[in-house]
Amino acid sequence: MSGRSTSPSFGHALGAAFVLSIGGAAVLAAVGPFVGAGTALRAVIALLGLAYVLYLMGRSGERVGGVTTVALWCFFLIQAFHVLIPAAMNERKTVSGAATDDAFARAHRAAESAVRRLSSIH
Repeated sequence: MSGRSTSPSFGHALGAAFVLSIGGAAVLAAVGPFVGAGTALRAVIALLGLAYVLYLMGRSGERVGGVTTVALWCFFLIQAFHVLIPAAMNERKTVSGAATDDAFARAHRAAESAVRRLSSIH
């Protein structure tokens, strides 16, 4: 531990989270129509989680090693909750109404396939 901790108070942390959420809502509204609501929502959640963790790390005053470990754990925890976002929000519709097979969906399927192959080896 360091000699002097400058961890943010609950009020400061709450204020930072509020400002980040307002910014996230603006980014979601601006980017959503271009990339699809689900994809934009996932990206905004990941970026806001990372920004908040970086804010807390910067304000903590602790040594970087332990804080970085906790920050990475929090970031990956936020990533894990992405499965709770409804799949219907991630579908973009073409003019005819059929869902498009975008690059994210292909990459997601490839990653799931790779994880299945790795888990079957061990």
